[in-house]
Amino acid sequence: MEDLKAIEEYLRNIDPFEISLNRYRSLVNNEESCGRVLHMIARRIYELHGDWINTELQKRNAKSLLVCDKKVIASSKDRYEFSSRYVAQIEDELKKPCYPLSGETLIEEGVQWSGLEDEDYYPAVEVYLGNIRWDDEKVFDRGIKVRSDFDTGNPNYAVFDEATCRTIVKEAEGIGYGQHLGRGYSYYFRKMKVGMKNKKTGRCLEKSVEGVDNWNDMRLNPYKIANPNREGFVGRDLMLKLFLRITLDPSLRESVWELL
Repeated sequence: MEDLKAIEEYLRNIDPFEISLNRYRSLVNNEESCGRVLHMIARRIYELHGDWINTELQKRNAKSLLVCDKKVIASSKDRYEFSSRYVAQIEDELKKPCYPLSGETLIEEGVQWSGLEDEDYYPAVEVYLGNIRWDDEKVFDRGIKVRSDFDTGNPNYAVFDEATCRTIVKEAEGIGYGQHLGRGYSYYFRKMKVGMKNKKTGRCLEKSVEGVDNWNDMRLNPYKIANPNREGFVGRDLMLKLFLRITLDPSLRESVWELL
């Protein structure tokens, strides 16, 4: 296996759009180092081309782009449009790496809440992750419970540790490159069930979730910047689509939710 330090040095000094397809695939097809390499590529792409990417997204009113040789091959209003199979097919046709790119994930303003520094706290809720094929009861029985920061400024992104997501659904539908708090990162996406419950009942939502590799490495995972203790990150669509009331109690630093 090629040394990671050598790979990092190589990527630091090259524009990802100038990497050959063979070289790109040799970099990302190693299971042990793939996650870190993808993060490095993502950071480099957004360092060099972040403004151009955001301009192209706005021009097309799109949430994702498929870019090859710094040319927009396709765009979509779906952040998770471009599967790995489709991307590989386009790469084979064009003989160049193709990058599924998305914009800033919006929005961070900053059970028990997540403790930050200086008596600051981040509101949190407990969600259950399950396989898309499971019924809701099985999600709450066999799924994985994740204490997740709840951000109403986030419309619908659900972001978790890729190791957790992979435990439930091994194969991802695709890989994407995104930006959060101004930093590029890579993610795997797959459809999962995300559920919440109270003492009486529980409900689940089928949605695409992002799994971020090297979750606990703050150099690679920008979701750890606002809260180093973060286990997951969810938005207001859970509240709206699962039809629940969330009460944030600053005196107890607790979130209480009730399914309506």
